[in-house]
Amino acid sequence: MNAIVGGVTGYGSGLLMPLILAPIIGPAVVVPVPGVAALFNNASRMAAFRSLFDWRRALIVGLGALPTCALSAWFYTLLSGPRVAMLPRVVLVAMAPARRALSDIDR
Repeated sequence: MNAIVGGVTGYGSGLLMPLILAPIIGPAVVVPVPGVAALFNNASRMAAFRSLFDWRRALIVGLGALPTCALSAWFYTLLSGPRVAMLPRVVLVAMAPARRALSDIDR
């Protein structure tokens, strides 16, 4: 279901899931839950396409992503409850103009 929602919306389920989960489980734990869901989602894709998996490329991307993951996790620990609740909203609102601006660069 996670992959279907992400594919239909074009934004990815990691961005839409927090908006749905925040009123249900509270804003303080809304970011880790989609993170765990993404781990399961991507692990199942990796298992399904294991013959096509490029370990070298995955290691390069993983090492490149590690510093920003650590920085964003540290930043998340600094946020209070109301700020955590505002974060997904701000990101989704900022995505529309950012997506348009980045698509203009490609042309």
